[in-house]
Amino acid sequence: MRGLFEGVEESTIAGALCESWGFDVQSLEYAAVGAGSYHWLAEAADGTRGFVTVDDLDGKLWLGDTREAVFEGLERALDTARALHDHGLPFVAAPLPTADGSTLRRLGPRHTVALFPAVDGEASEWGEHGDAGRAAVFELLAELHAATPAVAATAATIGLEIAGRRHVEQALRELDRSWAGGPFSEAAREGLARHAARIVELLGLADRFAADVAGRGAPWVRYFRLTWDLKDLAEYLNLFRSPHRVDEDTAREVEFVRNCGSIRDQWAAFLD
Repeated sequence: MRGLFEGVEESTIAGALCESWGFDVQSLEYAAVGAGSYHWLAEAADGTRGFVTVDDLDGKLWLGDTREAVFEGLERALDTARALHDHGLPFVAAPLPTADGSTLRRLGPRHTVALFPAVDGEASEWGEHGDAGRAAVFELLAELHAATPAVAATAATIGLEIAGRRHVEQALRELDRSWAGGPFSEAAREGLARHAARIVELLGLADRFAADVAGRGAPWVRYFRLTWDLKDLAEYLNLFRSPHRVDEDTAREVEFVRNCGSIRDQWAAFLD
């Protein structure tokens, strides 16, 4: 996330790292990178570097509708990454285990913390990649899928439901009254109201794709690409119907809601 994290004191994070990982924090530097999680670069007294991730259990609808369900889903994901790395896939950036072997620790009822090795590298740009880049990814995917037996008991099974769908449908039902969650609530409501008919169309298209996938009639990638967009919309609608603040992240996310009708343009050939 780009906005500065305010949910937990850095001293609490440092204490958890020391207690659970034996990582004696000398410094914590907030890293405004990525999306969906909050990150810090940490350095221990002995010079060891770590990458710290804090997650908000109220902000990951694709993992579940309750904090406990989200925690379980996040822990399974991190355990899966750890198992893949231990199986011999060094390209999987896996969390470091705590003293008791866990990959994730609670920071109070709402937040979690995980510790990763610090890896030097350079992020690629978003968008299309060249032939060499795609070929390299295909090779890694082949290795990843070949390792499925190693994580069969750990990895989660993804169903065909739209993560967070109820938040989209509830927001559509509440367009005729004000949203009072925070500074961007009304802008989000007005944006959704302008594009409500298009979003209803897309929910119906997702249902059609799901039926085709279940009947082996449509490629999975098409279904999951559409539901990814709808999942993002669900996340942001849930956010803007709740207490929130103004920062770089929410300013970007409210623009997504204001322009959510443009999602339909990507799928027009399946709707018209």
